[in-house]
Amino acid sequence: MFFAEKLLIVGTCHGVCTCASASSRFGSAIQGWDNTGANGANLSFPEEFGIAHKSWLIGTINAAPTIFGLASAWAADPVNNLLGRRGTIFLTNLFVVFPVLAQAFTQNWQGLMICRLFMGLGMGIKISTIPVYTAQSWVALGILVGFSSNLCFQDIGKNAWRFQLVAAFAPAVPMLFIIWLCPESPRWYLKKNKYQKAF
Repeated sequence: MFFAEKLLIVGTCHGVCTCASASSRFGSAIQGWDNTGANGANLSFPEEFGIAHKSWLIGTINAAPTIFGLASAWAADPVNNLLGRRGTIFLTNLFVVFPVLAQAFTQNWQGLMICRLFMGLGMGIKISTIPVYTAQSWVALGILVGFSSNLCFQDIGKNAWRFQLVAAFAPAVPMLFIIWLCPESPRWYLKKNKYQKAF
């Protein structure tokens, strides 16, 4: 195998890696974005639908995605077994895209509630699938890069095995530095009573 072909394999790995990373980020960000969008909408939809003085109803409408999300999370395993990780993420995003769009066109609180329930149906399965997909994809990608590295060093002579073993340090070294550019988990900050840093 020529060096250029070996380089092409590594380049393809980078593209797959970037795509998986972006998918995970967007998939997880949807959850937070909806929560903040609902917080802003709370200032006006209760007035428009005539339920401004029914705080329990407003709370139920806001909690609808979480309620259905909790129920639908139990379906994550069978749906993942049937459709695979990507198919599941695609399907559940349909439950996030269309109900979210429909929310903007509802004419009463019942319609808004139904949209938010359907959104929760997708979110519960999606939020429990994305971390599994990411974890499984990255390990598989590491295996692919490891085999590609073995191919790169296979023809260098009797010390090839040394290079093949030591190559695994390559992703660990940048990680020592890159990790400090990433934000800490807000949940960890909250557990340590560092509320300002969590936000």
